[in-house]
Amino acid sequence: MTQSLPEIEEKIQSDDEDVLLHSLDFAYKCRQREYNRGRVAETRATATLAILGILVGLLVPQFESLPDSGDGSFWFLAASYVIPLFFLLAGIVYAFKGLGASQGLRVEVDTVFEFQSQTRIEALRSEVAAVVWECKHAIQPNTTRLWYLERCQRNGVLAVFSITVFGIGVMITEKLTVEVPYCVGVVYFIVAVLALIFERKVFLQIKWS
Repeated sequence: MTQSLPEIEEKIQSDDEDVLLHSLDFAYKCRQREYNRGRVAETRATATLAILGILVGLLVPQFESLPDSGDGSFWFLAASYVIPLFFLLAGIVYAFKGLGASQGLRVEVDTVFEFQSQTRIEALRSEVAAVVWECKHAIQPNTTRLWYLERCQRNGVLAVFSITVFGIGVMITEKLTVEVPYCVGVVYFIVAVLALIFERKVFLQIKWS
């Protein structure tokens, strides 16, 4: 649980001005890093959302590529068409959740009025406590954004892979006139659903070099 401002103020007990100034500088740097972390997460989520939107726009018209017959090739292509839509939809949902994560709390500018009745040392203590409080309240929202962003990007990768499978399937069935067995489409659909549900475990098992 995040500490309250009074609780943090109780821990700032030094009477040494140099120590307080050093603490203040360090706290400002930490807050700036946390702010940058949040901005990076927001920017990446926005960019990823735009890319996923483009992929949806490119994929939807490909519905016409599905054959009219109900043979094994049709069910394989139907599964190959629906699966990336699921991944794209999941990615978009995670992107919106990341962008909609609650903002960190901020100390109000009216705090300066409290400094008027304090000595310089007391004012420095209050400022250090306020910056530390802001930094602590920014950590959880930023962590939430990054968590949703990670899920969004993973689903995006799976969507690109499944779109590639769809494209290869169209080439095989239409250009090479190869009929795909019915069971292949069923198995592929089941595997894709499991990947959608357990995508985190899937990516953790991959050994990235």
